[in-house]
Amino acid sequence: MARRSWLYESVQAGLTDNGPWSKDAIDTMLTRVADLPRLTGEELTAAEDLGIARLREGDTRAAIALGAAGCHRAVAALLAVATSPVATASNRLRAAEGLLLLGNATGPAVALEIARGDGWIGDRREAVRVLGGHGADSTIAALVELTTDADAGLRYEAGVALVRARTRTAG
Repeated sequence: MARRSWLYESVQAGLTDNGPWSKDAIDTMLTRVADLPRLTGEELTAAEDLGIARLREGDTRAAIALGAAGCHRAVAALLAVATSPVATASNRLRAAEGLLLLGNATGPAVALEIARGDGWIGDRREAVRVLGGHGADSTIAALVELTTDADAGLRYEAGVALVRARTRTAG
């Protein structure tokens, strides 16, 4: 087997390192995984395979990077996590964002379900940010609705997300 690039080695370390997890270690791991879309050829395929395998194990650290890389082979694994009745809202949301990046309609639906839900407010606010960050036309009405939520922080996030979504759809 040919020698791997430093970028592949970095992404692989991000996908396989199991801690210990200090704030700095988490930031490093996420930065490494986020480089997955920068890989090409056989290295990209190998990293995608590793990310998909981790998704099947319930580890969602690669979910967003797989979406950003356009890895449609990951859709089944992303759907399994996003729609899982036992996955945490945070893991479901990461899988939903990966699906959103791939243009899969389940992504915004799951993010909206989390945003409208009665779970931890941090997850709800992050779901609103995800919806606004992708600017899908179908999310505009939902973001408008969320500007009337009982939580002031969520209302604020919905307003900001609405501006971002409209800016993205306007071009």
